[in-house]
Amino acid sequence: MFGLDRLRALAAVASHGSIAGAARELHITASGLSQQIDKLERETGHQLLEPAGRGIRLTRAGLVLAAHARAVVRCAEAAEADLRDLRGEAVGPLRIGAVSSTVRGLLTTALGSLLREHPRVRPSVCDGEVIELLPRLFTGDLDAVLADDWPTRPLRLPDGVVGHVLLSESVDIALAADHPLAAADELDLAALGDLAWTNCPAGTDPYDALLHWGRGCGVEPEIRYTVADYATQLSLVAAGLAAALIPELAQRAAPPGVRFVRCATPLRRDIRMVWRAAAEGPLIRALMSALREGVSTWTERAESVSGSRVSLVRDGSVRHIGGMKYVLLICDDEKIVPSMAEIAADPAFAEYSAEVERRGGVLGGARLRPVADATTVRVRDGETLVSDGPFAETKDFIGGIDIIECADLDEAIEIAARHPYASRGCVEVRPVWE
Repeated sequence: MFGLDRLRALAAVASHGSIAGAARELHITASGLSQQIDKLERETGHQLLEPAGRGIRLTRAGLVLAAHARAVVRCAEAAEADLRDLRGEAVGPLRIGAVSSTVRGLLTTALGSLLREHPRVRPSVCDGEVIELLPRLFTGDLDAVLADDWPTRPLRLPDGVVGHVLLSESVDIALAADHPLAAADELDLAALGDLAWTNCPAGTDPYDALLHWGRGCGVEPEIRYTVADYATQLSLVAAGLAAALIPELAQRAAPPGVRFVRCATPLRRDIRMVWRAAAEGPLIRALMSALREGVSTWTERAESVSGSRVSLVRDGSVRHIGGMKYVLLICDDEKIVPSMAEIAADPAFAEYSAEVERRGGVLGGARLRPVADATTVRVRDGETLVSDGPFAETKDFIGGIDIIECADLDEAIEIAARHPYASRGCVEVRPVWE
């Protein structure tokens, strides 16, 4: 029987890719974590880690056991949460951190609903940037965080911290209504010339998103006004002093004299609720329920406005409006060909399938027979040539495909990275030509 602490140690190493990173997550010393792995290797009779340059990597046995270890750790945390639930309903303090645009746009409505359903909850709220709020979540100073997640710097959550996408929204260019380009249907940054910009402070995700977008257009945007909240940015835009990138959630705060124009290269922002898995219980579930209700109310209002490009989350599934389609090509060297029954019993595949199903973006897919069963067809000079085996000579072969629809390439990569074969072989992400 394997000890839970040792399985937790292996799962952390698999997540971080290093002893030092795993030790920091578990709040133990690197030598203490190494001892846990040594004991686990003796218990299993397998080498689980091996040198890789200056670091380490999981062996084949380590990869197999790590998938089971993650499932065991999740089950243990779920059991702890269920036992906590036996103590009663949602009551007591609920400490929430949130980026400011979500406080105004979603959280105020959600807290009203929460208190009507659970009057004994005592919520408190502080706003700030994600880089300030997440460390307070990790240390237990906050119970939940409403975070914005930008494709230029995707939100990375360590093991033990979970997130749920509440809303995916378009980010548009805000211009003064009398600007010569304000009547355009869409713009890229190069078209705006030397116009000054207002944005959140340097080092924040919105700031990096503007720089990344501008440099992709061959332009270095001049960010002259750094202001933390979107309402103040919009007042600068209305005064004709600057342009801004504004998510749809914050556009309702626009004063008269502001017009929003689509980005020629679509830019989106996700809003996620993030919490510690070990702390999940009645309070977290009550907050999630209230936020979903708030998102539904806000989205219905937004969809009544012509041109709204919101993706809504209901009942735990993401519904992308006007999303992009991708094919995931699942590849490996076919040295090991598990049966369908073995795949069905593999907790790593079950986790991947559940995650993709939760996102609601599965359009189809299939597993392919090994390349030994392949037949290649060519037509040359009117003659059909048939041969056994694959056409391409390559180390890795395509063993299956998944067809998904999601907001953008960054989310497609996030989904692909969750596939078990991303750590055994590779997953090629290919956009569908539409």
